[in-house]
Amino acid sequence: MRILTFSGAHAKRHVQGTSLVTRFLKLSQAGGITVIATTWPVPDKLFPGSKGDVAIMITNDRPVSEEITGFSLPSDVTDATGYSHADLINAITGCTSHSSGVIWSGSSVERVHFLSKPLAVGSHAALRVDLANAAYMESWSPMACQHAYLVLPAMTGVIAHPVSTPVTPSPVTDSWSN
Repeated sequence: MRILTFSGAHAKRHVQGTSLVTRFLKLSQAGGITVIATTWPVPDKLFPGSKGDVAIMITNDRPVSEEITGFSLPSDVTDATGYSHADLINAITGCTSHSSGVIWSGSSVERVHFLSKPLAVGSHAALRVDLANAAYMESWSPMACQHAYLVLPAMTGVIAHPVSTPVTPSPVTDSWSN
């Protein structure tokens, strides 16, 4: 199972006077935030030439709540990996990260995608987010990838800052700019 973990040294909190500065955390800086992205629980909605929803689970192991306002996605050179079952154990032959044709929607180049509404993840908590139309299946995608459970390529960063606002209830639906 491909799991993106923003790990490493804990990110520094940047403070100017009394206001917190939003920070972009690269993979090696965002200790304590984990993101898993898959087309589960709705694999049947993605077919060649279409967009489909992606379920992500954001886990915040930090002692403070974090507001997430965007993600940095990789370019479209790495595809999703397909699995035959929701447990994401048995990979499907012919539906690999090199051949599936399933990518993050709008990811032709690596760049930040801002969420339509910020998400507040509580301290030591998890939040499930359903991202509308966040995956795209190329028209040439192999038959083996249709109706597969797909794990999308790892995100490359997150835009976050500590907050004291109420946490977002889980699950929630959101989208981002393309």
